[in-house]
Order: sequence, then structure tokens, then C-alpha cells
Amino acid sequence: MKDLSKMLVVKELINSLNLIKKNAFWLVIASLTDAVFLLAYGFFTTPITEKIVEHSVLVANKLSEIMAGKFPTGLLFKLFGPELRPLTFKLIMIILLLFLVIYLVYAVFQGTSWYMATIIAEKEYSYKQYLLGFARLNILWMGGYLLYKIFDVIIGLRYIIIRQIVPGAPNIAGKVLLAAFVFFVLTALFSYPLLKAKTIFKTPWRTSLALAILCASMYLAAKFILDKISYYGFMYYHTFAPAYVVGLLLLFPTITLIKVYATRVLSNVHARN
Repeated sequence: MKDLSKMLVVKELINSLNLIKKNAFWLVIASLTDAVFLLAYGFFTTPITEKIVEHSVLVANKLSEIMAGKFPTGLLFKLFGPELRPLTFKLIMIILLLFLVIYLVYAVFQGTSWYMATIIAEKEYSYKQYLLGFARLNILWMGGYLLYKIFDVIIGLRYIIIRQIVPGAPNIAGKVLLAAFVFFVLTALFSYPLLKAKTIFKTPWRTSLALAILCASMYLAAKFILDKISYYGFMYYHTFAPAYVVGLLLLFPTITLIKVYATRVLSNVHARN
């Protein structure tokens, strides 16, 4: 029978837990950085996102008038036609602004957080080297995210019109786009420990699958506990204060553990290449 403790994904999980205990200071700082990132992300992106929703509704309403019950073929041509072009271009500019803001906030806060994870994992770079590499790598990922948002808006508009003609029609294109986006996110996350975009494609699929499952399981377990505490805290005490405490004490340290764990596993796999 195979000794599970000798398997890389299990051995490095144990090592990661030990390193987290050993580096409590960096664990706290990394967790706080992730918490501040969420606050900064919401503060800077919420107004822009609201504008995107507002303009999407305007475009959808205008498009519905133009289509007048017709099946939505040639949707792109309609969006860039004379009647819709000003609204469409304004929507694109707002999406580009959202992309830029997300890129800046993400590169600074998550670059710092992942750098701290490399310190805990004992695979550290210099801060400047890592942050610059992280920023360069995320030009690619944010470009992909921008394309995803554009397709998401187009598919969403198309589905609104289809639903008006065929109520209850499934949004198949939306589901396909979501599946592609999930793989895209995994590809990005696998690239951060080594700052190499193709890491997921050069990692044995069994290792990638095991790593993804274990990381997702840790995150979902922490999130489940947080959700339950949020629910019961609000139900019985009418406050989310316990959830905020648990978030700082459980969810964010778990996210840091996941980063350390991914760094350890992928560094060991590719050290042999």
C-alpha cells in the first residue's frame, strides 16, 4: 500500500502547515494584506461596475427596440451600427477603465501577498523582482479577463433578447464561457509561484488535479464555516461581527496557506525540470 506521506501533494501540505506555524508574523501580515485587498477592490471597482450595469441596460433596451422581435443574429453588427455605436463605445471605455483599476489594485496587493507566501514557503525572491514579475505576468491575465468581460456583456445582452423571444431558454453560451473562465483562473493561479504563464501546462495533470482539489477543499471548508457563522450571527445577534473575526482568523489565513502550499508543490515539481 502506498505511503500517503511520501506523495508530494500530501508531504508538502504537511510542510506548508509547519511553515505557517513557524512564520506566524508573515502569516498575519499576508492575511491582513488580503483583507485590505478586498476592501480596496470593492471601494475602487463598485462605482465603475455600477456604471457598466447601467450602460448595459441602456444598450439592451435600445437593442431590443432595434431587433423588434427578430431572432438576435448579427448582434455585433447591430452593436456597432450607427444607432448603438456611441453607447457601445462608451460601455467599452468603462470596461477598459474597470480593467485598469482592477489591474493596479490586484498587482499591488496580490503581488505583495504572493510575495509573502514565497517567504513563508522558503522560496523567496527579492520584493522588487517578484512584484515586477507579477505585474508583467498579470498584463496577460488582465488582458484575458478584459476579453472575458467583453464576451460576458455580449452574451448577456444576447441572452436577454433570446429570453424575451423564447422564455426559459437555457444560457448555454454563458455556461461555456463560465467553464472557460474557471480554467483561465486556475491557469493564472498556477503561474504565480514561479511567475511563469505556462506552469499549469507543464505540470503533470495528476499533480495539478490533486493540488486544485485540495486547495479548493481548504478554501470551501473555511468559506462554509464563515457562511454558517455569518448566518447564525445575524439570525441570533443581528450582527456580522463574528463573521468579520472568523474571516480574519480563519478564511484569510487559509488563503495564505493555499498560496504557500501551491508555491511549495509547484516549486518542487519544476525544480526537477
